[in-house]
Amino acid sequence: MNTYRLQQLLYEETDIEKIQKKKHNFIIDLPKYSFSYQNGLLTLNDTSFFKKNEYLFINKHNRYAACPKHCYQFIELNYMFSGKCTEKINGEKIDLKKGDILFLNAGSKHAISSLGKNDILITFLIKEKNIKVDLLSQTKGFLNISMENITPFFTDIFRDKQYHVFRNNEPLSFEQTLNNIIYEYYFPQIYSAEIIKCNLLKFFLLTARRSEKNCPDSQLEPHNSILLSQITEEINKNFKSLTLAAIAQKLNYNKNYISNFIKNQTGKTFTELINIRRVAEANKLIKHTSYSIAQISELVGFSSKTYFYSEYKKHFDHLPSYDRQYSAAEFLKV
Repeated sequence: MNTYRLQQLLYEETDIEKIQKKKHNFIIDLPKYSFSYQNGLLTLNDTSFFKKNEYLFINKHNRYAACPKHCYQFIELNYMFSGKCTEKINGEKIDLKKGDILFLNAGSKHAISSLGKNDILITFLIKEKNIKVDLLSQTKGFLNISMENITPFFTDIFRDKQYHVFRNNEPLSFEQTLNNIIYEYYFPQIYSAEIIKCNLLKFFLLTARRSEKNCPDSQLEPHNSILLSQITEEINKNFKSLTLAAIAQKLNYNKNYISNFIKNQTGKTFTELINIRRVAEANKLIKHTSYSIAQISELVGFSSKTYFYSEYKKHFDHLPSYDRQYSAAEFLKV
């Protein structure tokens, strides 16, 4: 990573910042169709955010003017690259300094104070559904089986409040990992997409580790952890044809016990986990092979094409044909 190049980009004043610096009035730098006002609240949807990356959007917050109360329909991460700022979340004041990270749940109402010359705030918008499935395909299913256990910002982190702050003065600083993601996002090269995924995965695991240390009671019992790993392994190996009865028999447990155990530990049913693994594999085949979509549907274990289309859209918010067309277009660019 070229740190100087990244700093140069982030500290350079944008056209909007130059205007805000003169007038000190907030300017929305988004097309009109991407936001609306609901009862005076600025609400932003995903129509213009996830074109570059289907699950991640990164943007520098414009300086020199206060941002009014607003909310996104997806998880937001505010990372203080340098300097400091103050945010108000549902009426509560939060001060951030260099290296601090603020997680905001979807729909959280917050406002941001005016930023000075040296205050660089980076916003990450995360499309939770897409990132879960995409990372699953990269990690052969390991994460999604226990997503709610090892990636707490998707669940536990918002259990008591609609936000969570990770302070930079705690162990396990995230700065280098996040800076790598920002750099690859703004200066894409060959394998940038893969590097971003790897760093995101690392970041999620680090947040999970810190949360686990802060909440030791939330860790799995040793027996449960072993059983969950065994179930994970079986689903990864045999997701195309695996049944609940088969996995219960192999692990020497009652079928109902395994079913309830999976639901309690992951928040999902056995069928949901199998389908997540299947559509993740299908997504990879659609993007990187010439098999027809009908063939891929059968290859990953779906007996019904209609059911496959339904599950695929549930997890990616679009049909398989969209990814096939997008992959073809990207190939032609090379």
